[in-house]
Amino acid sequence: MGHVGSGRHVWVNGLHSALVLAAMGGVLAVLGWLLGGRALMVSALVVGAGVAVAVPRMPSRFLLRRCGARYLAATDAPELHFVLGELARRAGLPATPPLFLIPSAKVNAFTVGKRGDMSVALTDGLVRGMTSRELAAVLAHEVSHVRHNDVGVMALAQLLTRFSRFLSILGQIILVVNLPFVLLSRPALSWFTVFALILSPTLMAFLQLMLSRVREFDADRGAADLTGDPEGMAMALEKIERDESRPAGHPFSLRHLLGILVFRTHPRTDERIRRLAVLALSLELRGEAWEGADSVPRSVV
Repeated sequence: MGHVGSGRHVWVNGLHSALVLAAMGGVLAVLGWLLGGRALMVSALVVGAGVAVAVPRMPSRFLLRRCGARYLAATDAPELHFVLGELARRAGLPATPPLFLIPSAKVNAFTVGKRGDMSVALTDGLVRGMTSRELAAVLAHEVSHVRHNDVGVMALAQLLTRFSRFLSILGQIILVVNLPFVLLSRPALSWFTVFALILSPTLMAFLQLMLSRVREFDADRGAADLTGDPEGMAMALEKIERDESRPAGHPFSLRHLLGILVFRTHPRTDERIRRLAVLALSLELRGEAWEGADSVPRSVV
C-alpha cells in the first residue's frame, strides 16, 4: 500500500504546531511584561516551561478507571487486538498501546496518557455500533494520535492557556486594588494592558483551537495512511457526529467525564469528511486499499 501522507505534509504541520505553541508562549511573555516588566516576563516563561515539564501526569490506567473502563486483554478481543497491533506496527510504534473498554452507550474513542504510557479507549456503544471497517479506521485514528504524541502537545497547550488565565486574573486583581488611582486619572495599568488582560484568555483559546484542528486533521490523514481507507474514517465520523447531536443527559454523566479527557476543540465534522473524500479519490485513482480493513468482526467483545 502506498502512503497517503507525505514527508512534506508532516513537516509543514509540525512547523505549524511549533509556531502556534510559540505564539502561546509569546502571549504569556507579553502578559508578564505588561504586568511587571522584564523580570515578570522572564518569570512567566520560566514558570510556564517548568510547569509543563515538571507537573506529574496521572497514569493512563488511573484516568481510565475513573470512567469505569476495564482492560481488554488479547484473549477478550483477539481480532480487535490483532488489528490494533498491525496498525501499531505500520505506525512504527515501539509497542501496541493497551486497549480499554468503557461501559457506555455513547459512541466515542480517545487516547489518554503521556509519552510511553498511552492507552486507547473505546466505548461499548462504539464497538457495537460500528462496522469492522469503521472500527479499523477509528483505531487507526487513535494510533496516529499516539504516534504524534498529540495528547502531550495538547496537554502543553492547555497548561499554557491555564497559566495565561492565571496571569489575567492576577492583573485584574491588581487593577481593582489600584482602582483609586484610576479614578484619579493616574492609572497603575494602561488601558492597553487592561484590554490585553481581558482578551488574552480568548486569544489563547483561539490558538489552542488552531492547534487542535491541525492535530485532528493529521490524525484523520494518518488513519487513511495506515489503512488506505479514508471512506471508513468518514463513515465512522458520521456515526460519531449523529451520536454527539443527541441530548447529553445529566451534566455529570459519563459523557461529561469523557469531555475532560477528549479534545474539546475538534474541527467541524463536515470539513473532516470533505478532506477524507479528497484522500479517498486519490487512493481510488491509485487503485490502493487496505485488505485488512474488513478483518475486525462486529462481535469483538
